[in-house]
Amino acid sequence: MKTPSSFVWKFFERYTALKLLDNKEVEMKKISYKFEDCDTKYIWLGSTSNCITHLHDIHQITKESLKNTLVKAKQQTIYQVISRPHSFHVQKKLTYQLVHYIIACAQPIIIVDNDDFRLRTKNLNSRFKVPCVNIIKTVIFNFYDSAINQTIDLISKTSDTLTDSFDLHKIVLDIGELDEYHASDIVESVNSVLNKFKINCQNVFSITTDNESNVRSAVQQMGISNVKYARHTLQLSVNLGLKEITLELKEPLDVIKDVDTRWNSTLYAIKCLVYLKPAIIQLYSTLTNHTIREVRKGAETMGPYISFSEEFELLEELIEVLFPFDEVTQFLSGSKYPILGFMTPILKELAHQLRYFIGQNSIAILVKDTILDNLIEWWDDPNEIGMCCSFLDPCFKKLNFCTNAL
Repeated sequence: MKTPSSFVWKFFERYTALKLLDNKEVEMKKISYKFEDCDTKYIWLGSTSNCITHLHDIHQITKESLKNTLVKAKQQTIYQVISRPHSFHVQKKLTYQLVHYIIACAQPIIIVDNDDFRLRTKNLNSRFKVPCVNIIKTVIFNFYDSAINQTIDLISKTSDTLTDSFDLHKIVLDIGELDEYHASDIVESVNSVLNKFKINCQNVFSITTDNESNVRSAVQQMGISNVKYARHTLQLSVNLGLKEITLELKEPLDVIKDVDTRWNSTLYAIKCLVYLKPAIIQLYSTLTNHTIREVRKGAETMGPYISFSEEFELLEELIEVLFPFDEVTQFLSGSKYPILGFMTPILKELAHQLRYFIGQNSIAILVKDTILDNLIEWWDDPNEIGMCCSFLDPCFKKLNFCTNAL
């Protein structure tokens, strides 16, 4: 057998492993790193290219660097010890911590290519090699895949109860995992919690849910009155109306995020933009008239994003349309008072305000009409239990919100 001559064999050793293939044990030649700071292994096919690449990228060892080392052992200086690169595992751990910092502080990924950032990192830890953008992306994708695999469907059951002093409290009875999300599975899950707390199903007057068909079907199968989740349904109506102007408005800069699951986020973004209007116009004017050409380029960048006066008029009317929904959402989020009796009167008042809204902008009027139509579609037929709660509430003893049909 020919004696191996490559320098990599100072760091790798060959061995034979057994692998089960077609119910037969087959010998497979492998090589592994000799030292404890790295557990890298490769299948041995006769080439040392992978070993050379590994030594260069991970351990910063090359054939040339070995030639320059003294044959005789020599004790390293303190500077040499603290300057050599981290082991693979330490480098990997520090890379993960860097990714956590980038995500937590909402930093751009390209910060790792910034010379100042690399210099500061080197001053803090000279042994850490700042990874490139592609490695950061790979780590983030791996984090995402890991989080997706750990995501499970959960259903929570809460109950409102009164103390001896008639203080309202919300209690979480159970949070459980659902293997299947069919109506029958939801019924079984809810019944198990009721049995656990010895609650008779006949004593449950209503269940508040969102508008998912499987959840509503489950409540119907239990023979219990279903009350719509007012705050959630209101936001569905608002989002439907705002879709009408998606193509009319220019793409906004990333300031306050417009998130579907964050109630009233569109309203907050619009209010912020209108509030900053004078500052935006002043900044654009300053950049445009600046004597330095490089500064004037900032005005050219801002130009496509500058809203015209008619667009600001639209935004101001949209605030007038959407602001009552923000107030209602906050009121219905209360936990220290019963809200079921307020639902029908408040929603009727919302519809009344929308009907008599007088606007000048055709797009704002279109948004208003879309929201109003959707609001009527969801709430034209009020819940009987909610009506009874309103009737018994002294705040609504005159029932001014009721029509002859009701």
